[in-house]
Amino acid sequence: MISIRLLLLVLVLVLPGAAVHAEAGQPVDLAFFYGRGCPHCAAMKQFLQIMEEKHPQLRVREYEVYFDDNNARLFERVADAYHFQITGVPTIFLGEDAITGFSEDAEAGLEQKIERCIAQGCGSPLDRTAGAARARTLTFPAVQFGSRCWVTTSCVDPPSISQILTGELEPESSIGTSD
Repeated sequence: MISIRLLLLVLVLVLPGAAVHAEAGQPVDLAFFYGRGCPHCAAMKQFLQIMEEKHPQLRVREYEVYFDDNNARLFERVADAYHFQITGVPTIFLGEDAITGFSEDAEAGLEQKIERCIAQGCGSPLDRTAGAARARTLTFPAVQFGSRCWVTTSCVDPPSISQILTGELEPESSIGTSD
């Protein structure tokens, strides 16, 4: 009899906490790029505010791109990291998804994506830009020996970066001509 009471007491104390933990889910970052004065952006912003209230795990990061050059450059870097062609605003990046535009019809699908990320976890869209930013700073000037070259836009079949970095390429090898 005591063990049954003890079991019930444990269940009463543990299960509510477990339910709260399950509802809490993973924190989720959503990058929202918008333009001041854009009516679709204003509608998206209002929807995202409702989603933040409904899902406290959701952290909407807002970036105005019409009047803020730094945010516009960040928009380009995030889009590059997603291999996404910028076509306008509003644009959001969430998990593996990049979504441009907003309509009331899209609300349910977007909320499902948010809930999926909360349940399963999604990386921050800005985390993707760290590698992309480093990759952009790695540049190689043209190295030419007479009419032969290693890396230049006029080379035919330029070498791979690994060939250049490992020294597999010899200056006298013919990669292409700059003629």
